[in-house]
Amino acid sequence: MKQAFDIVGFWCHERSSLVAPRGWSNTVGHDISCPENYQSRVLSCRMALGGKSVPPIDIKVGMKLEAVDPLKPGLISVATVAKVLQYGYMMISFHTSEEDDGPPVLDKITKNTTDEAGHGNDWFCYHVSSPSIFYCGFANEHGIPLTVPKEFKGKSFKWEDYLKQTGAVALNLKVAHKVRKFFRFAYLELVF
Repeated sequence: MKQAFDIVGFWCHERSSLVAPRGWSNTVGHDISCPENYQSRVLSCRMALGGKSVPPIDIKVGMKLEAVDPLKPGLISVATVAKVLQYGYMMISFHTSEEDDGPPVLDKITKNTTDEAGHGNDWFCYHVSSPSIFYCGFANEHGIPLTVPKEFKGKSFKWEDYLKQTGAVALNLKVAHKVRKFFRFAYLELVF
């Protein structure tokens, strides 16, 4: 794939959830940044989204959850539903601490563009069944450090306090995820 930008970007696998087939954005209702001639070619392209069942979850903008940031895959961070798409997809915005911010790779790729809500390069698309999103309290329950939002006011992060402070509701993802069981001495593949 030829890179359209004269910078170093980030790589992902061809089967990554960050890569979608032609017409996907139009089908799920997400705006796409692309050349005008591409947009006119796919405008009428609707695709069948098979294979992913959509659990009965009520998703609303502003709901909170925990998620793995694709640009910082070693961290689980507090996140917010920024936009609800169709077929169980949603845009999730990350609010990581400033000291955890990595290099602004996407700032260069997207030329610091923002949408009408002011979201720029801090949001990504996830399906409700994604193994990279979790219910509020998942990290604490499993002894994993949680990257707290930079706007959090308090000494120690507690979901109950944060939800009160922000006036938000937790996204109930427990019904969407199957529990994965690991066995002693099982072989695993790690991605850095």
